[in-house]
Amino acid sequence: RMDLAVGAGDTLGQFRALLHERTGIQPRHQLLRLGYPPRALCAGGDEHLSDVGIRDGEVVILENLRDLFLGDLESGAYTMCELLCRLPPSDDGMPGSTGAEFRSLLAAFGVGLEERCFWDVVRVRLRSVLRGEVADQVPLERFCAALILLRRFFQHHNPQERLSMIISCLPVPSRGLWSPEISVDRMSFLRSSAAQILNMSQAQLLSRVVVRYEGERGIDGGGLTRDFFSSFATRLGDDEAELWQLTGRGSLQPTPELVSKSASCPSWFGWTSLNSDDLYRACGRVFGMAVLHGCKLGRPLSRSFVRLLVGDAPRGLGELQAELCRELRPGERDLRGGSEILERPLADTGLSRSLRFTRTISTHPEPQEVELVPGGAKMEVTDENKEAWLEALLRHELVTSVEKAARAFRGGLIDVFGGSADSCPLLCLLDADDLIELWGKGGVTRQEVAYWRAVTRSSPALQVQVDWFWEVLEDDFNDELRGKVLQFTTGSSSIGHRGMRGFLIEPADGGDERLPLAQTCGNMLLLPRYSQRSVLAARLRTAAEMCCSFAMM
Repeated sequence: RMDLAVGAGDTLGQFRALLHERTGIQPRHQLLRLGYPPRALCAGGDEHLSDVGIRDGEVVILENLRDLFLGDLESGAYTMCELLCRLPPSDDGMPGSTGAEFRSLLAAFGVGLEERCFWDVVRVRLRSVLRGEVADQVPLERFCAALILLRRFFQHHNPQERLSMIISCLPVPSRGLWSPEISVDRMSFLRSSAAQILNMSQAQLLSRVVVRYEGERGIDGGGLTRDFFSSFATRLGDDEAELWQLTGRGSLQPTPELVSKSASCPSWFGWTSLNSDDLYRACGRVFGMAVLHGCKLGRPLSRSFVRLLVGDAPRGLGELQAELCRELRPGERDLRGGSEILERPLADTGLSRSLRFTRTISTHPEPQEVELVPGGAKMEVTDENKEAWLEALLRHELVTSVEKAARAFRGGLIDVFGGSADSCPLLCLLDADDLIELWGKGGVTRQEVAYWRAVTRSSPALQVQVDWFWEVLEDDFNDELRGKVLQFTTGSSSIGHRGMRGFLIEPADGGDERLPLAQTCGNMLLLPRYSQRSVLAARLRTAAEMCCSFAMM
């Protein structure tokens, strides 16, 4: 639910444009309903809002036609022919429309018009590629292009169906088989486990692993494994300064190749050493295994690095600046990420005659300079060439200097999910935002509580308790515990880039002695009428932690 302020003379077209700005739903995908019972608004774009019945205080229901179509496609309730007939005329025929893209997909995967289950056909094709049954280069290239088309078609749509299909195509061993063991030193997560992980076959990588921490007694019933995955990325940022660095917002970004090339550690038997490529590959394997175990890792990867993994490197100065700014800490500002450095003369910013087409990288024992272009050390940055310099600098920082790390990390993912750099199903069917959400740290920040509250509807009978609920989330709980509350009520431990469709708080029977209840399918919290804020905080904490503990058993 959101409140929109519009002008008295605004047209329906302007209203749709405002909805696009606020929700990201394109006007041709918008289905507007109003009145009771709700009726679809079929008017064009030139009519004034008052002429089509939208007046002050009017409740307008917005539905996403593309999402509705994708839901129908995934339901299996319709044949492909019936789905084509259900396409709205406003979103069919023109290049880039849902109809045009859907027809291209049907042709690319050879899906017949009488088929009902789209994913079954794709699954058969994907399995044949992963088994090596498609050897000819031309059919393989066509299939890879079809996978990319499929990813774009389902962009911004729930990736769970695609992820389930990917996992169903893998040769996962039977549960009764022996589970590989990983022995981990808590003081050195990566270096103590890398050789063991690199020595595992694909069958072992796809198995349920057992984790044993050195010097600790205990049996891994699943909790130690989840602890390993959730701690792994956090420890990379803390322990592996030669390989990984933290961005301002706390994401993992590989160090420049000049720094990472010096990293090494003994192999399993100590006869040889693992180099930086081996260690990045081991990291990729762990991230891939975490997907199969359904575990989030302790830190997210930077978006620019994940874009490299999926073959969608930032292009152009605008995208490079956007990725740079995305990783800044709240309130932080980087001159390279804004327009000021391009619009103002270098003399006004104190940079005149002080810059060259080089980048200084902190290495041991002393910093090194890397030329951004041949002869860059002798090229002065001027107002005439500063845009080219800025793009070259950011490209080296976010792309060129970490490409080798991306190739090795990608190799680890391919070891788990199969395929090749062009046909790995995980990297072809999920985009960067999907993977960031899949791997990213669970939890809810204090800033995200404001969004959570904005999409919530609550019963007036619980006004006092609801106010306490938000106070407890904001002031008493940390990010992790807020994530547990969210998981208790919705099944997800993070809000993610797609947000939530809505959240409900309704009364529950009982008083101070009762724990809150939840209905995850409806994003609903059932809250007893607690007598004090402190009681609500204690009961909510218990319910959230019991839920997470039970899920981990």
